[in-house]
Amino acid sequence: MPEGNQGPGLPYFYPSRLMEEIDLSQDESTYGAPDPKTLALFTGQLAAGARILDVAGGDGRYALPLAEAGYEVTILDVHEPSLEAAQRKAAELPEDAGTVHTICGDILEGTELFQPGSYDGSLNAGFIYLAPPATAKEIFNRSATFLKVGGLAVVEFNTDRVRQDKTGRDLIGLDEHRYTTQEGQETVAAMFGNGFRNVQQVLSRVHHDEPFYVDANVIIASGRRL
Repeated sequence: MPEGNQGPGLPYFYPSRLMEEIDLSQDESTYGAPDPKTLALFTGQLAAGARILDVAGGDGRYALPLAEAGYEVTILDVHEPSLEAAQRKAAELPEDAGTVHTICGDILEGTELFQPGSYDGSLNAGFIYLAPPATAKEIFNRSATFLKVGGLAVVEFNTDRVRQDKTGRDLIGLDEHRYTTQEGQETVAAMFGNGFRNVQQVLSRVHHDEPFYVDANVIIASGRRL
């Protein structure tokens, strides 16, 4: 296992060195602002009250605004401090908001926590791009099993990504799979395969300097489970 990515129970591609350095005490998500295009996919297609599974949802970057829009969101993540931060922020949501539930676990393990076909939507917007193609597809396929027929799957997949601290030090580790845009598009297309309809991909862009330098193309893909 490459240096910087160790930790009991953490997937081998999980950036534990990055997680040790982020500040989870702030009110805004440490993972940056949610992409409005991704949020609009849910709010434009799912009614308030729908159940959404947020895989590797961290401190609630997407779960919190989705709950505020009236959804019942469950965050599954291996990093307990991030989940604790999400719970703290969820306690400040308006009384008429939806709910945020958190479960500490790995999508590739412990799936007895979920019932197949129990969610109206699923979101993979965190760290799926760190895995090699076969593992990324496995993560997506496992989360898709928890969708109802007709359920909405949404993926944010980073490509051409640079993530460093201000000194230029790489915070991810040597085992990161850095996709080109074409490789990312092919990997995402393979994820959705023949099990989804109305599949679409759009290209977005992320760039910000705090707390880490991040520059990447982001594929936002969606589809309805057959």
